[in-house]
Amino acid sequence: MDIIGLDNMITVRAKERYRNEIPEGYEDILAIAEWQYKKHGIDDTVNYEDSYGDIGYWRKCWAFRNKVMEYLATKYDEVDSYHYTLDLDDLKQIASFVHDYIINPDENCSNLWTWREMIHKNASIFANLRLLIHDIETGAIAIDEVEIEWIDSY
Repeated sequence: MDIIGLDNMITVRAKERYRNEIPEGYEDILAIAEWQYKKHGIDDTVNYEDSYGDIGYWRKCWAFRNKVMEYLATKYDEVDSYHYTLDLDDLKQIASFVHDYIINPDENCSNLWTWREMIHKNASIFANLRLLIHDIETGAIAIDEVEIEWIDSY
């Protein structure tokens, strides 16, 4: 892929028909999780750590971006789309990629953060992705009521 991503993120928001159920902040994962937990009768604490709107955010992490984009382009037969709607399998695959970068950090991943900062950042993102996957698998968050998107800004 020749195009270089500047910003990449995974967002979670209410689908259009459910947005009136959330007073404000429908693109904030904390508001989404709270809404979904209450709606589905989950008596648990919302605990997406270090997450301010997005599940994950990467800036100028080209190797990681290219790996995700290659996977998505192959699966969806669409190259360099600026966003993809993710399903549970996509979340699991991206979590696997994040895990790989925690275990084997790429010291040249970003020119904005040191590789040590990226390990910490990716560990937090990995935890949030695993929590989201768990919440979807257990019915705490209904994937037919939320949109989960990979966004590629280039």
